[in-house]
Amino acid sequence: MANAIVKINRRAKAIQRAQPGKAWKACIQQASREYRATKGGKKKTVKRSAPKKSRRSAPKKTSHSPRSGGSSLSKATPAQLKSALLRQLKEKEDRAVLQKYHAKKKRVKNKIQKRIVAIRKEARKLS
Repeated sequence: MANAIVKINRRAKAIQRAQPGKAWKACIQQASREYRATKGGKKKTVKRSAPKKSRRSAPKKTSHSPRSGGSSLSKATPAQLKSALLRQLKEKEDRAVLQKYHAKKKRVKNKIQKRIVAIRKEARKLS
């Protein structure tokens, strides 16, 4: 505390030398304000909160087609088969992306990402 008073006094004297017409009380007040703002010559350290995570928008939910019922692809043309396979791969990819979004651990996310990459690779081969 005594150190602070000495510093404020020294600064007040400097202010009075610079502005001789100024009252001593005003010089002390100004020096005190400066001291509080800088905490005795040091910069004030403000405790910062951690940066906020940007909110990711949740991927859209995918609709699951019922697995019951026979496949109507038995009499399909090659183009229809290809588009059906691409559609199935797209649904698989969508489900995997949704799983990755909701996964909590990085390791799990990485495993799911590998699966997504494999699905995309397979889709590229078809198209």
